[in-house]
Amino acid sequence: MMSCHVNANTIDNARADEIYQKIDRGDVSSIDEINLLLKEYKNSIAVDDTVRQQLNIRQTCWNHPANNAEQLNTAIRYADEYLNIYKQPSPSPIQVDLTLCKILFLHQQGQNQNILKPLDNAINNAYLLEDPRLIADSRSLRGTILSYIGNFSAALEDLITAQNLYESLKLDY
Repeated sequence: MMSCHVNANTIDNARADEIYQKIDRGDVSSIDEINLLLKEYKNSIAVDDTVRQQLNIRQTCWNHPANNAEQLNTAIRYADEYLNIYKQPSPSPIQVDLTLCKILFLHQQGQNQNILKPLDNAINNAYLLEDPRLIADSRSLRGTILSYIGNFSAALEDLITAQNLYESLKLDY
Protein backbone atom coordinates (compact mmCIF):
# COMPACT_ATOMS: atom_id res chain seq x y z
CA MET A 1 0.00 0.00 0.00
CA MET A 2 1.38 3.41 -1.02
CA SER A 3 0.93 6.44 1.13
CA CYS A 4 0.63 9.95 -0.16
CA HIS A 5 2.66 12.40 1.87
CA VAL A 6 2.37 16.14 1.34
CA ASN A 7 4.91 18.12 3.26
CA ALA A 8 4.78 21.77 4.25
CA ASN A 9 7.38 22.64 1.61
CA THR A 10 5.06 21.41 -1.16
CA ILE A 11 2.26 23.58 0.19
CA ASP A 12 4.63 26.56 0.52
CA ASN A 13 5.83 26.03 -3.06
CA ALA A 14 2.25 26.06 -4.33
CA ARG A 15 1.55 29.29 -2.44
CA ALA A 16 4.88 30.76 -3.53
CA ASP A 17 4.09 29.97 -7.16
CA GLU A 18 0.63 31.51 -6.80
CA ILE A 19 2.13 34.69 -5.34
CA TYR A 20 4.81 34.87 -8.03
CA GLN A 21 2.24 34.51 -10.82
CA LYS A 22 0.07 37.22 -9.30
CA ILE A 23 2.98 39.66 -9.17
CA ASP A 24 4.36 38.63 -12.57
CA ARG A 25 0.97 39.13 -14.27
CA GLY A 26 0.53 42.49 -12.57
CA ASP A 27 -2.63 41.38 -10.74
CA VAL A 28 -1.90 43.69 -7.83
CA SER A 29 -3.60 46.92 -6.91
CA SER A 30 -0.88 48.86 -5.08
CA ILE A 31 2.76 49.08 -4.10
CA ASP A 32 1.78 48.09 -0.57
CA GLU A 33 0.17 44.90 -1.88
CA ILE A 34 3.26 44.08 -3.93
CA ASN A 35 5.49 44.61 -0.89
CA LEU A 36 3.30 42.34 1.26
CA LEU A 37 3.23 39.68 -1.44
CA LEU A 38 7.00 39.85 -1.95
CA LYS A 39 7.54 39.45 1.79
CA GLU A 40 5.17 36.46 1.90
CA TYR A 41 6.84 35.00 -1.19
CA LYS A 42 10.31 35.33 0.33
CA ASN A 43 9.13 33.76 3.60
CA SER A 44 7.44 30.85 1.85
CA ILE A 45 10.43 29.57 -0.13
CA ALA A 46 13.19 27.38 1.18
CA VAL A 47 16.70 28.79 1.40
CA ASP A 48 17.97 26.02 -0.88
CA ASP A 49 15.23 26.58 -3.49
CA THR A 50 17.52 28.38 -5.91
CA VAL A 51 14.92 28.72 -8.68
CA ARG A 52 12.40 30.53 -6.49
CA GLN A 53 15.16 32.48 -4.71
CA GLN A 54 16.27 33.83 -8.09
CA LEU A 55 12.68 34.67 -9.02
CA ASN A 56 12.41 36.56 -5.73
CA ILE A 57 15.58 38.52 -6.50
CA ARG A 58 14.24 39.37 -9.95
CA GLN A 59 10.83 40.52 -8.69
CA THR A 60 12.41 42.47 -5.83
CA CYS A 61 14.58 44.35 -8.31
CA TRP A 62 11.67 45.32 -10.54
CA ASN A 63 9.60 46.42 -7.56
CA HIS A 64 12.17 48.62 -5.85
CA PRO A 65 10.83 52.05 -4.96
CA ALA A 66 12.13 54.58 -7.48
CA ASN A 67 10.54 57.89 -6.52
CA ASN A 68 13.72 59.89 -6.00
CA ALA A 69 17.45 59.86 -6.77
CA GLU A 70 18.36 57.99 -3.59
CA GLN A 71 15.83 55.22 -4.26
CA LEU A 72 16.99 54.94 -7.88
CA ASN A 73 20.61 54.61 -6.74
CA THR A 74 19.57 51.94 -4.21
CA ALA A 75 17.73 50.00 -6.93
CA ILE A 76 20.74 50.19 -9.27
CA ARG A 77 23.08 49.02 -6.49
CA TYR A 78 20.70 46.10 -5.79
CA ALA A 79 20.80 45.06 -9.46
CA ASP A 80 24.59 45.42 -9.56
CA GLU A 81 25.01 43.36 -6.38
CA TYR A 82 23.07 40.43 -7.80
CA LEU A 83 24.53 40.77 -11.29
CA ASN A 84 27.92 40.33 -9.62
CA ILE A 85 26.69 37.25 -7.72
CA TYR A 86 25.12 35.68 -10.83
CA LYS A 87 27.92 36.32 -13.33
CA GLN A 88 28.03 32.67 -14.33
CA PRO A 89 26.69 30.86 -16.22
CA SER A 90 26.28 33.45 -18.90
CA PRO A 91 23.81 34.16 -20.29
CA SER A 92 21.16 33.27 -17.75
CA PRO A 93 17.60 34.44 -17.21
CA ILE A 94 18.49 36.15 -13.94
CA GLN A 95 21.35 38.03 -15.63
CA VAL A 96 19.17 39.27 -18.46
CA ASP A 97 16.31 40.24 -16.16
CA LEU A 98 18.56 42.07 -13.67
CA THR A 99 20.27 43.87 -16.55
CA LEU A 100 16.88 45.02 -17.84
CA CYS A 101 15.88 46.11 -14.35
CA LYS A 102 19.08 48.12 -13.96
CA ILE A 103 18.66 49.69 -17.39
CA LEU A 104 15.13 50.80 -16.52
CA PHE A 105 16.39 52.59 -13.41
CA LEU A 106 19.30 54.14 -15.33
CA HIS A 107 16.77 55.36 -17.91
CA GLN A 108 14.68 56.86 -15.12
CA GLN A 109 17.82 58.70 -13.97
CA GLY A 110 18.20 60.11 -17.48
CA GLN A 111 21.36 58.14 -18.25
CA ASN A 112 20.26 57.14 -21.75
CA GLN A 113 23.60 57.69 -23.50
CA ASN A 114 25.24 54.52 -22.15
CA ILE A 115 22.37 52.05 -21.88
CA LEU A 116 21.66 51.02 -25.47
CA LYS A 117 24.73 48.78 -25.87
CA PRO A 118 24.03 46.75 -22.67
CA LEU A 119 20.35 46.67 -23.64
CA ASP A 120 21.20 45.29 -27.10
CA ASN A 121 23.40 42.69 -25.38
CA ALA A 122 20.52 41.74 -23.03
CA ILE A 123 18.20 41.34 -26.03
CA ASN A 124 20.74 39.12 -27.80
CA ASN A 125 21.08 37.02 -24.63
CA ALA A 126 17.30 36.71 -24.31
CA TYR A 127 17.23 35.33 -27.86
CA LEU A 128 20.11 32.96 -27.05
CA LEU A 129 18.10 31.71 -24.07
CA GLU A 130 15.04 31.38 -26.32
CA ASP A 131 12.96 33.02 -23.58
CA PRO A 132 9.93 34.74 -25.15
CA ARG A 133 9.06 36.67 -21.99
CA LEU A 134 12.57 38.10 -21.64
CA ILE A 135 12.63 38.90 -25.36
CA ALA A 136 9.30 40.72 -25.03
CA ASP A 137 10.39 42.59 -21.90
CA SER A 138 13.71 43.61 -23.42
CA ARG A 139 12.22 44.70 -26.75
CA SER A 140 9.51 46.64 -24.90
CA LEU A 141 12.09 48.42 -22.76
CA ARG A 142 14.28 49.24 -25.76
CA GLY A 143 11.25 50.46 -27.69
CA THR A 144 10.32 52.75 -24.82
CA ILE A 145 13.85 54.14 -24.56
CA LEU A 146 14.24 54.56 -28.33
CA SER A 147 10.93 56.40 -28.46
CA TYR A 148 12.03 58.64 -25.59
CA ILE A 149 15.26 59.59 -27.40
CA GLY A 150 13.39 60.18 -30.68
CA ASN A 151 14.22 57.08 -32.73
CA PHE A 152 10.58 56.39 -33.51
CA SER A 153 10.87 53.89 -36.37
CA ALA A 154 13.20 51.55 -34.44
CA ALA A 155 11.04 52.06 -31.33
CA LEU A 156 7.92 51.06 -33.22
CA GLU A 157 9.56 47.87 -34.52
CA ASP A 158 10.58 46.87 -30.98
CA LEU A 159 7.20 47.73 -29.47
CA ILE A 160 5.26 45.80 -32.13
CA THR A 161 7.51 42.76 -31.65
CA ALA A 162 7.05 42.99 -27.88
CA GLN A 163 3.29 43.35 -28.21
CA ASN A 164 3.07 40.28 -30.46
CA LEU A 165 5.14 38.24 -28.00
CA TYR A 166 3.06 39.40 -25.02
CA GLU A 167 -0.12 38.47 -26.88
CA SER A 168 1.26 35.03 -27.73
CA LEU A 169 2.09 34.58 -24.02
CA LYS A 170 -1.41 35.77 -23.11
CA LEU A 171 0.00 38.66 -21.09
CA ASP A 172 -1.26 42.21 -21.01
CA TYR A 173 0.96 44.55 -22.94
